[in-house]
Amino acid sequence: MASNSSRRSGSSARSAQRKQVHVGTGTHSRKASAHPKVQAGARAKNASAAAGGPKTGGRDSGSRKRQPTAKQLEREQARRQARRAIRLRVAAVVGVVIAVCALWTGISRTQLFEIRKIEVVGNASLPSEDVIALAGVADRETLLRVDEDAIVERLVQSPWIADARVSRRIPSTLRLKVEERVPVGVVDTGTTFWFVDGRARVLGESVPSSATVLPVIRDVPDFVAEPGKVSGSTSLRNALAVLAGISPELRATVRTVSAPSVNETTLLTSSGLEITVGEAVQLAEKSALVADILQERGGGVVFIDIRSIERPISRGVGE
Repeated sequence: MASNSSRRSGSSARSAQRKQVHVGTGTHSRKASAHPKVQAGARAKNASAAAGGPKTGGRDSGSRKRQPTAKQLEREQARRQARRAIRLRVAAVVGVVIAVCALWTGISRTQLFEIRKIEVVGNASLPSEDVIALAGVADRETLLRVDEDAIVERLVQSPWIADARVSRRIPSTLRLKVEERVPVGVVDTGTTFWFVDGRARVLGESVPSSATVLPVIRDVPDFVAEPGKVSGSTSLRNALAVLAGISPELRATVRTVSAPSVNETTLLTSSGLEITVGEAVQLAEKSALVADILQERGGGVVFIDIRSIERPISRGVGE
């Protein structure tokens, strides 16, 4: 006999199956019944959209732009004004520069400051006309356009001029100040005469004149006359060193220097006295020795050899 409990269990199972059956007309209904939570979420989303609620999603919320505040607007306006002011200042400076350049060009080309007079100062050996010619200032040149450096460069090319300066005197005077080299002797080559300074620089050719007070240096074997060049003659250099080192009183009486060699360097004074000095050493002692001999022996001395200050030699007339 079959048990009643078994029938009740089977009946319960069939009853549970009947409760899960849904009435529908297609596949969609069956899928919705199988996933009730997903269906409920979709219905809630659709309801929110229909009610005009806010949209969700990362792109929609991030696309919104924040409106600038009043302080931000004020700062941006200040920056624009500062940039505008800088542009205006730059434009003003450029305009001033252009105006000044145009004004300077106009003034420099006008004949208002044309050079009408050239002054020369500091020259003793060179005539002013020669200095002006060396400067090479162009005709109708103006004080504003004249090239001072170029003038100085042309002037110092002369062996006579050691340095030069150029200055302006408004409205029409140009001033040339020169520093000349000083000649200390005249070298006699046998055919020509040449001025030389204390460093044996050849300054220029000389015209023989009895009025000159510079000593004439003769018998120089290795002298080459090259204007502007320093002579390499050892005999000439020694003769010039002797003239520079002897006492001023003795130097004032010297008229001629014979310099065939360093050891034979001899001075000839205006009174006809010959003084063999030799090498340009101990010149202060040698000058004092000459003065003592002349004081002791009087004016009858015609020759003195002071190449050795320990054993000086002197001769008088007829000795």
